[in-house]
Amino acid sequence: MEISGFTVKFSKRKAKIVKSEEMALLERVNEVQAKEPHDRNIIVELQAEKLRLKRIMTYKTKGAILRSKVRWHRRTRRAKHEILLWPRKAKF
Repeated sequence: MEISGFTVKFSKRKAKIVKSEEMALLERVNEVQAKEPHDRNIIVELQAEKLRLKRIMTYKTKGAILRSKVRWHRRTRRAKHEILLWPRKAKF
């Protein structure tokens, strides 16, 4: 039980950090884009921040896809199991 509690705390803390980093990057990108930068260094920095945001979004997307696949697998496995039990239920 301790491991489960620790895992939940760690996951929440990590999600909070990633969320705050994402929000800060998004605010920074919007702020810089609103100014229409002409300096090369600012443009390079803006592209780097956009790349970091893209990586975060890709990570979240992969997580959502994985959770969806797991959910689908569990439902189909359960459905297959129930189908296999139908003949047994009919005998009783």
